[in-house]
Amino acid sequence: MYITEDFDAAAEVQRLNEIRRARRKQCVTRRSRLDKHGFELIRLYQEGATFSALAIYLRERRIVVHETTISRWIKKRIA
Repeated sequence: MYITEDFDAAAEVQRLNEIRRARRKQCVTRRSRLDKHGFELIRLYQEGATFSALAIYLRERRIVVHETTISRWIKKRIA
C-alpha cells in the first residue's frame, strides 16, 4: 500500500464536511412540482378526494407523480 507522509486526514475531513454543508444549503430552496397546484390539492383532499383521484387531477395537468408522493406532500403541509 502506498502511503504519503504529507497527507493530513483531519484537514481532508474538514474540507469534505465544508463541501457537504455547502451542498445541503443549495437544496433548501428546491420546490416541488406540486406546489403550483397546492391550494387545489389540499382543498380536494379536504373534500374527500383520494390520492389516486388527486393523481388523476394532476395527470390532466401534465404532472405525473406517484400517489405516495402526493400523500407525503399533503401530510407535510396539513400537519
